[in-house]
Amino acid sequence: MNRRILIFSFLLFLPFAHVFSQVVVIQQEKEWVNVGRNMLIYEDNSLNISIKEIVSPTIQQQFALAQADVPALATTTAAVWIKLSIQNLTDEKCFLQLTNPSIDSIEFYAFDAQNKLLKAKKSGNIDYSEPRELYSTSFVFELPPATREIYLRVLDDETLTLDLKAGDLQALYEYNNQRVWWNAIYFGIVFIMLFYNFSLFLTTKDVSYLHYVGFSFAFVLSFAHTQGFSNYFLGDWDWFLRKYSFLAGSISVGLGSTFAFNFMQMGKYYPWTRKLVYVVVSWNILNIIIGFSGYRHIAFLSMQSSALLPIYIYLVLAFLIYRKGYKPALYYLIAFVGLEIGLTAHILFGKGIIPYFSPLVDYFLHIGSAWELVVLSFALAYKINVLKVEKEQAQVENLRLIQVQNIDLEDKVNERTAKLNNAIEELRVANEQMQALGDFKEGMTSMIVHDLKNPLNTILGLGEKTEVVQAGKQMLNMVMNMLDVQKFEKAEFQLNLADIHLHSFVNQAIAEVDLLIQRKSLSVKNNIPLCLYVRADAEILNRVFINLLTNAIKYTPNNGKITLSSTLPVALPADFVGVAVEDTGTGIPQEKLNYIFDKFSQVESRKSGLIAATGLGLHFCKIAVEAHCGQIGVVSDLQKGTTLWFSLPKAEIIGNLENHTLIVENHHQFALTEADIAQLNPYLVQFRLFTVFEYSDVKNILDSIEIAENENISLWKKQMENALRACNEEKYDTLVGLGVGLDIKKSL
Repeated sequence: MNRRILIFSFLLFLPFAHVFSQVVVIQQEKEWVNVGRNMLIYEDNSLNISIKEIVSPTIQQQFALAQADVPALATTTAAVWIKLSIQNLTDEKCFLQLTNPSIDSIEFYAFDAQNKLLKAKKSGNIDYSEPRELYSTSFVFELPPATREIYLRVLDDETLTLDLKAGDLQALYEYNNQRVWWNAIYFGIVFIMLFYNFSLFLTTKDVSYLHYVGFSFAFVLSFAHTQGFSNYFLGDWDWFLRKYSFLAGSISVGLGSTFAFNFMQMGKYYPWTRKLVYVVVSWNILNIIIGFSGYRHIAFLSMQSSALLPIYIYLVLAFLIYRKGYKPALYYLIAFVGLEIGLTAHILFGKGIIPYFSPLVDYFLHIGSAWELVVLSFALAYKINVLKVEKEQAQVENLRLIQVQNIDLEDKVNERTAKLNNAIEELRVANEQMQALGDFKEGMTSMIVHDLKNPLNTILGLGEKTEVVQAGKQMLNMVMNMLDVQKFEKAEFQLNLADIHLHSFVNQAIAEVDLLIQRKSLSVKNNIPLCLYVRADAEILNRVFINLLTNAIKYTPNNGKITLSSTLPVALPADFVGVAVEDTGTGIPQEKLNYIFDKFSQVESRKSGLIAATGLGLHFCKIAVEAHCGQIGVVSDLQKGTTLWFSLPKAEIIGNLENHTLIVENHHQFALTEADIAQLNPYLVQFRLFTVFEYSDVKNILDSIEIAENENISLWKKQMENALRACNEEKYDTLVGLGVGLDIKKSL
């Protein structure tokens, strides 16, 4: 009876056996698991099935179990859905990697045991600038801890292989590291050979070398695309190769045909081969036209055919030409047999005709291509020797014409000598440029050391607190200029805009450089009207004023005068406010006025010993003002003085100005309730153990504060960060309860 029940159950579930897969179990740390035959595959030719429909019983029955360790679906325009069950028995995070960087788009869905969606992610090509735990040229997805079932939707009109690996971070890192080393060795060999043969072309002017270099470089770009390394060669243009991958392959095949024709002298032995090369080149031009017309799938299939069939014909021709006595054809035969084996295996594996029997399959094309490059490089070198021998034989045969040829040879020697002299001159110019670059680098390094050394010497050598703080702020301002210039140039800086009372703000900036003013006995006047408000980032604006004031102090002689006003030498729009910083210094020569805002620009030479600066202060002012949509400029008269001016957007102040909050760098105002103070109290106790100058310790405590959705505490935390960056001891003591307390009014 039991036997009958078992047989009945087997027959009942037999039609559905293909939709069940084994669970992929991660049992040990630092070991990856190949998903392979444990995945289920479904091809959606309509391209319209969603994740909600894919989990329905009707679609589930149409999934088929994979039949290979690395399933290959050839070239398909369908959306391929992959389903797999997974269980992580380790304590480490689990990741899923799809090793196929050239995929057009991929969607990832993770479900728990109750079929609840835990995570969904959609992406196109890999974004190499995106922060990730594992930097890989493959698609890597982190699995939520409760993940039991995963669905992937893959879309690609090129050769689609599904090489899926699962494991922890260390396991996948070691697996990818092996791929990186293989590719590093391959690309190293490639570029050595390309550089060597391009050098030979420059020496011999033989067009065969140029065809070889072009053919090999286009092939390497196409290959780098499939391996996910094309962004290292093309940078921001990598998107173009990803979208039109058929282009590099078609160019490679076309140039490879012209190289074979020239290298083996096919036109000499078989004149009809010229038409064959025309057909192959035209075929690949047609592939490019088809691809750019929107039929990428057809262009890719046609390109693969045009890559295989002509090479087999060229191999037969190489054998026949060698039989006729042209020995370089043997090198071509040996080289391209290796390439053709690797290329054929790669294509047949991608179409699923050859099963994935070993990880070595991944590197067939590496080996075949590297073999072809090395052997052909020897072939081209051998060709030079053949030409040399032929030249010697011609000289022996035509000995009677030596006297006539001497004149031609003398002309050639003179020509080569002239070229050599030109090369020497080019090397001399290049050497001078390198020397200039070296001098710049040396001067830059010396300048940085010098500029940072002076404030540090002051900090170490002076005992008065005012001197120490002033020197520290001076050093911090120079360092922040360097850092913020880089942030602005990379568009990584965000402005925190606020309404600022300009007159009060200027007074505060003057106070920060008061020690420098006193040292030179300067007179500084603030003539900014009391009614002016601007809309700006307080921290950035403070550093603009510090830079401009420091610059004016530096170039103004002892007992000189510096004036700040809102009177500008140019007209401004009605919604902008102007600020001018006028000094009585030596002025700036007219020929240098256009360059003072340039990066690393100096009015005085560093080597003169007169002025020492980073050359970034005014450049920072320029990009900071322009980030606020303002303008900046300079007016100067020699021996009379210089006026640096800039404009900022005017703030709209509504209501009584006396009741309006004055937002300056040290007085962002807010209010903390007793509940807020109670939440912050454990952190305040820790803050009181450190001063504002112990940056790392204070920053670590600040970063540990995680009190969500509390505006008052968020404002308090922001003010703490500002105080820490500016080394503002008074503000820091106030915020941690060591100074005047926390009873300040809220603004912003």
